[in-house]
Amino acid sequence: MRHTILLLAVGFTTLMVGCGAVNGNGLDEFGRPLTQVTPPPDDEDDGVIKPTISSIQQHIFTPICSSCHGGVNPAAGQDLSSVSRSLDNLINVGSANPLFNRVVSGDPEVSYLYLKVSGSSQAGARMPLGQPALDDEMISAIKQWITQGALAPQDNSAPVRVSSAHTHIVKPNHYRVMLGFNKAMNFSDLTPEQLIFDLANSATLAASDMPSLDVQSLSLTRVNAHLLQIDFSLEQDVGPIAALRAHIRFNLNNVSTLTSLSGQPLDGDYDGIDGGEFNVELSF
Repeated sequence: MRHTILLLAVGFTTLMVGCGAVNGNGLDEFGRPLTQVTPPPDDEDDGVIKPTISSIQQHIFTPICSSCHGGVNPAAGQDLSSVSRSLDNLINVGSANPLFNRVVSGDPEVSYLYLKVSGSSQAGARMPLGQPALDDEMISAIKQWITQGALAPQDNSAPVRVSSAHTHIVKPNHYRVMLGFNKAMNFSDLTPEQLIFDLANSATLAASDMPSLDVQSLSLTRVNAHLLQIDFSLEQDVGPIAALRAHIRFNLNNVSTLTSLSGQPLDGDYDGIDGGEFNVELSF
């Protein structure tokens, strides 16, 4: 099935996030819900580091990292002294290297935190600075937490929401959008036909001068219960990559209803009520 995308000359207002940009209803400047959920108490400690923020906080951030990244004036402005502060200071937050955010949900290889603790040459001095490197179990827990969506502790009473959105350029004319959800989701009934997907190129001089372009493919992939991957490719060159904007809508009445695995509908418009259209603009 061919999906037609109209290239418009009107540029979207966007905010940079991860490898792309996002400005969605109910998302703050870092791509997180405007209403933050207060994390529940840490996981019960059995001595094993788990790939959860609670366990990582207890075994790594608090005893090791917070000596520098805590207090009144934390190093690099990065406060890792508690679960809530760590989440606020890591998820989709820019780093000292403009090429990387501190944590990009679902992608440790472009997350500055993981690059720093694993000793990647892309991140400069290895962390923790002046101390022994984290052991393999600690590094693995951080990597798995990011890979699984860098999730906050789940609050069962909270609405189901999109918690992060990132864009990637896989190769020329092949693009990827990663959407993270705060709860385990049922993606089985969501199809490409249920997405309203528009593209714009703000570098063009006039909308009337731009022909319509056909999408060669559009696919949805469940990475895990919290991450949805949207891939699309174009048959023709769209021009400057930095000018490419995508507008995605779903969870529309009478078209599709996305729910968690427990059956709770997505609060797409962030009004605190189950249901509502999800609407987001992204740039590549």
